[in-house]
This record gives sequence, structure tokens and C-alpha cells, in this order.
Amino acid sequence: MKKTILLLGIIILFILSTVSPLSFGYNIKKSIVSNNVITFYVGGSGPGNYTKIQDAIDNTTNGDTVFVYDDSSPYYENVMVNKSINLVGEDKYSTVIDGNKSGNCINIYTDWINISGFTIQNSYSCRIDSSCGIDIYSNNNTIDNNIIKSNIYNGITIKGSNNTISCNEIYNNYWYSIIITQCSCNSIINNIISGKYLHGSSGIGISYSDNNTISYNNIKDFYYEGISLWKSYNNNISYNYIKYNQDYAIGLDLCNNNYIIGNNISKNRYGIEFRRSCNNTIIGNNISDDSISLYDLCNNNIIKNNIISYGSSSITKSENNSIISNIFSHANSYFSNSDNNSIINNSFFKGGIKLEDSYQNTVSQNMVNDKPLVYFEDKSDKVIDVDAGQIILVNCDNFTIQNQDLSNTNCGIELEDTDNCLISSNILSNNIYGGLYLVSSSCNNIIVNNNITLNSDNSIRLHSLCNENIIMFNNVINNKEHGISIGSNNNTIAYNNISSNHFHGISIAGHNNNITHNIISKNGDISNSGAGIKIWDYSNNTIIKNDIILNNKWGIYFSGSSNNTIVGNNISLNKYNGIRLLHATDNHIIGNNIISNDWHGIWVEGNCRDNIIYNNNLAYNDMNANDTTINDWDNGYPSGGNYWDDYTGEDNNGDGIGDTPYTIPGGDNEDRYPLMEPWGGFNIPPVKPYITGPKRGKTGVEYQYKFLLSDPNFDAMYIRVDWGDGTPGSWIGPYESDVKVILSHTWNENGNYTIRAQSKDDFGVSDWAELIVTMPRDKTTSSFQFLRFLEQFPIFEKLIFYFIK
Repeated sequence: MKKTILLLGIIILFILSTVSPLSFGYNIKKSIVSNNVITFYVGGSGPGNYTKIQDAIDNTTNGDTVFVYDDSSPYYENVMVNKSINLVGEDKYSTVIDGNKSGNCINIYTDWINISGFTIQNSYSCRIDSSCGIDIYSNNNTIDNNIIKSNIYNGITIKGSNNTISCNEIYNNYWYSIIITQCSCNSIINNIISGKYLHGSSGIGISYSDNNTISYNNIKDFYYEGISLWKSYNNNISYNYIKYNQDYAIGLDLCNNNYIIGNNISKNRYGIEFRRSCNNTIIGNNISDDSISLYDLCNNNIIKNNIISYGSSSITKSENNSIISNIFSHANSYFSNSDNNSIINNSFFKGGIKLEDSYQNTVSQNMVNDKPLVYFEDKSDKVIDVDAGQIILVNCDNFTIQNQDLSNTNCGIELEDTDNCLISSNILSNNIYGGLYLVSSSCNNIIVNNNITLNSDNSIRLHSLCNENIIMFNNVINNKEHGISIGSNNNTIAYNNISSNHFHGISIAGHNNNITHNIISKNGDISNSGAGIKIWDYSNNTIIKNDIILNNKWGIYFSGSSNNTIVGNNISLNKYNGIRLLHATDNHIIGNNIISNDWHGIWVEGNCRDNIIYNNNLAYNDMNANDTTINDWDNGYPSGGNYWDDYTGEDNNGDGIGDTPYTIPGGDNEDRYPLMEPWGGFNIPPVKPYITGPKRGKTGVEYQYKFLLSDPNFDAMYIRVDWGDGTPGSWIGPYESDVKVILSHTWNENGNYTIRAQSKDDFGVSDWAELIVTMPRDKTTSSFQFLRFLEQFPIFEKLIFYFIK
């Protein structure tokens, strides 16, 4: 029995002698030898431990381990590792190798070195290419589970092959967190790599290096890019999270045959960006608030099975790319100067495709909002009768597009090099790039009777060389840029309602366009310089007999334009100037009513000269005119000048022209022959009616409604009423101004109805007024008591109408 106990004791002592004291948490007093592999200890309290890491390394041989305690940390050293050893820190948060801003923290010159468990910080050199936390010149090394931070310039520089960088936290390094140059087959896996927006910082840079793997990393918050490749091939970038970088997430320049697979990319300035890179594959990525962009000779790339939301893909000056089976949610696909690409089987939700100067592309089996994307190229004489989600015609002729609802896509209808089409009675609303876009010499098209509203860009845009188109009888309302943007010549814009667009009602950057008989109102919001019509540096346009009213800044704004003719327009109630001329010459402004504008009727400034302004009626403006340049404000005698409501001169000879000139404020100009009476009369349209009456009731019962009418010029007026049930009324009247018209109506079916009323005089028409009624009456509180009150005390009804007016 005693012998057995003694034998067990000897066995236990032998086992304990082979166990590393590290596992029991002791500070080692001397190096341990095991199977000819030695563990050297740095720091700690025992005798025999090294005080410097470099001293321990210098005494190792291949296969040894240097273990570094944290109680003597930080270690201010520039460590050189030239033997195949394991360099291990006790705790990566507290075991610090500090370069003390005097060189690299760790230099690796030999293969098969493993480094883990350290914070590695504060390297510095005056040369970008020679300063980093860890500099690797060799192969088959592993850098695992470290913190690498605050180094100037790079966190890790790799100049060897088959190295593994895994499970590290790499952040706040001044230049690149990891840079790989002139080597191959390295693996960067499962690291947290962050720039914390440090000025000049980037994530991973790869140059002249092939067959590397960048996977399962979290790469974020860099001042520049997340991952960049330069002249590198066959690299695999997969399953990374890349977000919040202030440049692109992944960028390739002159890089071929790389794979970008399964990454989550979000909220970078740009998503994936290629330049001069071919035969790459982008597959299965989730891209949110970002884009995929291929620029300049990026050919034969594959973009497949990606989900792109709130972003876009764009291809510029590139050919033979395949965009297949992607899902675009609130996202679009753009092509510019790019031919022979394949766009097949993609699904767009609140997005679509836009092409510009791009031909011979294959566009098929794509869906927009669960409706087919209709694309034709080199076709003619067709009627599009399918219920489409978006329509794109390239180099086509004589198509008819009617009665479509093309909303919530990129651009509802796009014509490129397409002529002689009829676009009629369509709804084009809530599109990202506008309702209707004509580009690349699309001419002689007729655009008539469409409702084009709430688009995020111009409602209708005519690009340069899109000439001789006719745009008539359209409602162009509440689009987020211009109502109609003209960049071409000889177009006719007539009889449209162009209102409440956020910039200009009509923007003209072309010659010889005819703008006539449009209602142009309420364009421009308080955040921009909106005008009813703005004419840029172009000439010979004609603007005749339009109602240009209530625009946020200017009625008509000439900027650097010349030889335009402005005749017979009603320009009133605009927030700044009725007409503004800036650096404009030789324009003719004749016979317009320029009335009740909040600042100047006509304001002329800059290098303006030789404009002829006569036979206009200027009245009720805050200031009728201001001219700091030299222009002609009359047409001589007896044609005369302009009517000014603040002219105080006399006409003693009764010829209808004042005996003394009217002085134009701002300079030395004068109207030598001011008119004593308005030229041809002038008029402000009536105020829209004010409707009162029951908002709820029962079917089959007749109800009375009151319509209060008013005209600023006290002209006789007419009214028409649309009762909302398919029985629109004709004009009835005339009535005097400030009169109350009582009309009755009976609804025969349950439902909600909108009563609309409009008034007119002999010179203009008001906006529509509306009142919504419900049949049958529900249990909510009625306005009946309030109406009874107004009937008993009509003075309050007049007061309410006065303030609404």
C-alpha cells in the first residue's frame, strides 16, 4: 500500500513538472525548456525574466515562444523578429508595444512567425512607405488577436505571401490600416478595422498583389475608402461589413478577374467603384444607401443577384457588362455612353433604368413595380398597349404612348434619338429623374394632355438637339425642380398649366422657342431663386400671352440672354420682380401687364443695354422699375412709352402722352412719352371662389351651397361648378364682384365627393376652389351650426372672405 501511494506521488510530481506555470497565473522566474522548445518570459517579478522583448527574441531559436507579461507594459521598443517564433502577450488590452514615434513597432523578416495578444501603437517615420505598426517582409506569418492602433502611417504593411491577419482590432491609424503590396495569397479575415474618421485614414489597400482573400471583416468609419485595389488580380473580397466610409466602400482601378461576393455595404459616400477594370464579378451583395459604378473601359464585368436599395448602379463608357437578376429597391440603373451591355431579369421597385448615348444594349425581362419595363430600339410604327412600368425608346420612330400610369420609377418615359411620337393622356408622377426625358436629337414629338406631377427632377426635360417638339395642354404641377426644362431649339410650349414646381416653371437654354398661352404660377419655393420663366444665355425666344403669376421670386428672369420677345403677358403678384434683366441685351418687352409684384415691376442691372421696353402697364408694384444701365423705355412719338400708375405729369394737349418724361429710378433712363391711360387695359384674374355649405348629408336630399365671388378689378364674373359626381357645370353669370351665388345639388349615391368651383372674367380664370362632402352623413360633428351662425351674422362671412382674399 505504501509503495502504491509513493508511486502515485511520483507520477503527480512528474505531471506537474510538465505543465506551464502560466496556466496557474504565476510570474515565471526563469525560462522553461520543453522538448527542445524554450519559452522565454519578459516582464513579471521573477529573477531571470527579460525586461526587453528584443533581448528575449535575440536568445531564441526557431520554434521558441516569447511570452510577455503586462505588468511592465508599455514596452517602448522597435522590435525585430528574425526567427520563426511565437510572440505572445499576456492580454491584448494591457500588454503594449509602443514604437515611441521612432520607427516601426514590429518588423518581421522571417517566415512562420505568430504574434498575438498585444496592443501595438505609435509607430512613426517621415516616409509613408516605411512606417507602420507591424511590417511584414516574409511569408506564412500569423497576426492574430491584437489591437493595432494610432500608428503613423500604416497599421500593418504586408510585403510577403501566405500571411494571415485575423481577429484583430485595427483602428485610428493615420494612413492605411492594412496595406498589401507586391505579394500574393494573403488572408485578411474576421478583423474589426476602423478609421474613426481620422483625417487621411483608409481601410485596406492592395497594389500589384494577386489571389488575396479579404473576408468577414468589419470595415468602417474611414476618411477615405474602405478597400482599394490597384493593378491587382484574382482577389476575393467576400462577406465583409463595409459602412460609413467617406469615400467608396470598395474601389478597383486597373484590376481584373476579382470577386466581390456577399458583402454588406451601406452608407458610404460611394459603394463599389470600378475604373478601367474588366472581367470582375459582383455577386450576392447587399448594398444599401450606396451604389455600384463602372467608369471608363470597365468591360465584361458581371453584376448579378445583388440587392441594391436606396442607391443605384451606373455604367459609363463601358461595354459588354451583364446586369442580371438584381433587385433594385428605391434604386436605379444608369447607362451613359455605354453599348452592348445586357440588362436582363432585374426587378425594380420605385426605380428603373436611364440610358444616355447608349446603344445596342440588350434590355429584356425586367420589371418595374411588378409591371414590364418596355424597351424598344431601332423600331417604328408601334402603339404601346401593354400596361407598362417604364417605357424607353432608343432610335425609334412614330410610336404612340397613351393612357399609361408610369409612376414611381426612374423616368416615366425616355426617348433617345426618337422622333415623331405621340405621348398623350398619361400619368407621370413621383418619378426620380422626371416624368418625361428627351435626349440625343429626339425631335418632332407631340406631348399633349398628360398629368406630370410630383417628380423629383424636371417634369419634362428636352436635352440639347431635341428640337421642334410640341408640348401642349399638360398639367405640370409640384415637381421638385423645373416644370419644363428646355435645352434645345424651335420647340412650342403652349396652353399648359405649369404651377407649384420647386424651381423655375420653364427653364430655357435654347433658341427660337415659342412659349405661349400657358398659366405659369406659384413656381419656386422659399429656399431657391424660382422664376415663372428663366431664359439663360440664349436668344430669339418668344414669350406671348402667358399668365405668369404668384411665383416665389421673379415672373420672367433674363440672364445673359438677347433678342427675345416678351409680348402681351400678364405678369403679376410675383414675390420679387415681375421681370428681371441681368446682363441681357436687345430684348423687346412690349404690351405686358406688370401688376402687383412685391418688389419691382421691372428690374434691370448688370451689363444690360439696348433693351426696348414700351406699351407695358406697370401698376401696384412696390416700385414700378429700376434700371442701372442704358435701355430704351419708349418707342418714340406717337407710339409712346409705358403706363405708370405713379406718374404725376399732365397731358395738356390731350394726345394721351404725358407732357413730361417719367424718370426711371437707378440711373439716367427715362420714359420720354409716358402713357396717360393703361395700354389696352389691364386685368388681374379673379380670386378663387369661397365655398360654404354642408360637408355631410344624405343621398337623395337637395343641399344649398354658397359661392362667394370677388375680382380685384371689380369686373363682371362667371362661375362654373363641378359637383364631383360626373355632372360638371357650364359657365353661368355674369355676377358682380363680391357677390354670393347660391346653387343647389343632390347626390344619389353614397361616397365622398369633391365640389370644385372656378370663376373667370373676360381676361383671366381663377384657381379651383374645393370642398369635400360625404354622403351619407356620418356620426362626426357637422359644420351645420357654424353655417347657421354665418347666415345669422353675414358680417362675419364677409370678414372671413376678406382675409382669405
